[in-house]
Amino acid sequence: MKLNPLPKEKIIQKLRNIVDSDSWNISLTLLSGHFLIGGFFPEWTQKTAENAEIIWFPKSSLQQPEDFRFGLVFEKNFKIVFNSQKGTTHGNANSIDVPFDKIADIRELPWKNPDLKEKGLKNISNPLATIINKCNVITAEKNSLEVMLYCEMALAQENIGDEGISFNDDELIYIDIDFFNNCQSSVAVGPMSFGSSIGAYALANTKLQNSILQRTLNNISGNLAEPRNFLGTLHLPTEEITTTLEGEDCFIIICQTEDFSLPVCIKKNSLAYPFEYMNLIKSLLVFYGEIKQIQINISGKRYDRVLFARAIGFLKNKCI
Repeated sequence: MKLNPLPKEKIIQKLRNIVDSDSWNISLTLLSGHFLIGGFFPEWTQKTAENAEIIWFPKSSLQQPEDFRFGLVFEKNFKIVFNSQKGTTHGNANSIDVPFDKIADIRELPWKNPDLKEKGLKNISNPLATIINKCNVITAEKNSLEVMLYCEMALAQENIGDEGISFNDDELIYIDIDFFNNCQSSVAVGPMSFGSSIGAYALANTKLQNSILQRTLNNISGNLAEPRNFLGTLHLPTEEITTTLEGEDCFIIICQTEDFSLPVCIKKNSLAYPFEYMNLIKSLLVFYGEIKQIQINISGKRYDRVLFARAIGFLKNKCI
């Protein structure tokens, strides 16, 4: 079966519409009738005199200041990327350069699962990673397309051994800087006020060090809004759980103590450690924050309280 090529202008217009819908996962139908699926990875660049007439700025890019605005330039080929058969997150993947004159159609991949849409084909897990990789490799061979190694400039989980990550010195994992900067107090930490970002880090470390560790959830009394500390290990739920608190996007992690587990709500923009490494941390951590009476169901287990985290960290004198 031989299909007609889609004009380059129509391909570019379709790609622009897909990107403007904040989607990067596409399905390509080749002239042979075979198809490829992958994440669309175009060339990002800043506007210059040479590319002024061909550069295109997606809607999301237009929200940035002009000096920091990057656009897309569509050249002879463009790249699709898909995960390796290992199914790792932010690890090595594969890519295929697809010439425009081999494309019969291009469509946005209609994800039904929002988690898969957010993760994308670059980081999709197994068994789908293996299935997609094998199909794309076979299709590429049949259509004389080269499959290349794609190395993402990110921290790959596959770089960490089975032993995971263990700390031997104080380490802040998470800090709600706005909370510490806006504390209604005249406390100063060392020679500087905690009104600065450096001071906020120092105050967070002080709170983690000085607060009394809570040993149980059953006997918590007094003002629930009073910050408390818990000692436990960090775990990520099998499915991402998101919400909004204090006007910011948040997601849920789990603090597992010796006696109980406690959902912990953290702000996405307040991480002080790479997210892709969080579920590999094996050290005990101190979780500091306020208890909220929020009902939540995680993997079939019901909770009626959530810790709204202000700081999370490893402390030598408490965690070893």
